Amino acid sequence: MKQCLAILMCLWLGSVGAGQSDPGTSGAGRKAAVLGQFGQKKLKAKGKRAVLPFGEIDQHLVQIAKWIESSDAPTPDAPNQAAGEPGLTYGDLFRPNKPACLFPLTNNVVRLCPEDSLAGITVFDAEGNRLGTFSNKYRYSHEGERSFVLVFFQFLTPAGILRKTGPDLLLDHYLMVWEDIRERPCLEWRRTK
Repeated sequence: MKQCLAILMCLWLGSVGAGQSDPGTSGAGRKAAVLGQFGQKKLKAKGKRAVLPFGEIDQHLVQIAKWIESSDAPTPDAPNQAAGEPGLTYGDLFRPNKPACLFPLTNNVVRLCPEDSLAGITVFDAEGNRLGTFSNKYRYSHEGERSFVLVFFQFLTPAGILRKTGPDLLLDHYLMVWEDIRERPCLEWRRTK
């Protein structure tokens, strides 16, 4: 009788849990895990143009990306925008003190964002002049005693000319309007190792 009850209990528990995914590996669970671990970074816009601090943005993104790449992070080898999977948006990870502010397009922002995430976003220079729209990412590598790879981007000018950034660090030389990118995906779930 006890064996029969144990078998029935196991079958019942198996049917109750069927169709449920582990919260640590589901899209919503991974998003909650990242936000629980790192939270939403509060940013204070500075200057007349209300530019968000590129150093704080880079530090927050790199910490999260390293955690996602670590072996103990709950993440599969799947991109951020897998069918029906909630991704991490800029609005999930950052909270500016003003809605009308400018977000810097740093090398880390460009490197870590999904390939088409920023396509079509208006790009401004450090003085606030409109340069064009974000087109695509590209890699710049240097081989030698100190080898490295940097990720830059190209933008399409209003005249239809494709211009590229780099090879200098981007820092806060290129900017985007916060409200334009707030709901765009900013990180991929995929490990880059």
